[in-house]
Amino acid sequence: MKEIFWIEKFILICVVATVFLFCFWQEYDEKKRDSQSRARTARRRRARNLTPL
Repeated sequence: MKEIFWIEKFILICVVATVFLFCFWQEYDEKKRDSQSRARTARRRRARNLTPL
């Protein structure tokens, strides 16, 4: 009975940690992607300015 309780507690902790890490990673990834896209658009803008139309 005690072993089952510890296993359940361990699984619960793992699930909570996974959910927390997933949320944190998504937020971090969004920030990273946002800065990357900003850099990409700036690069594109620079390239457009350099090339004569």
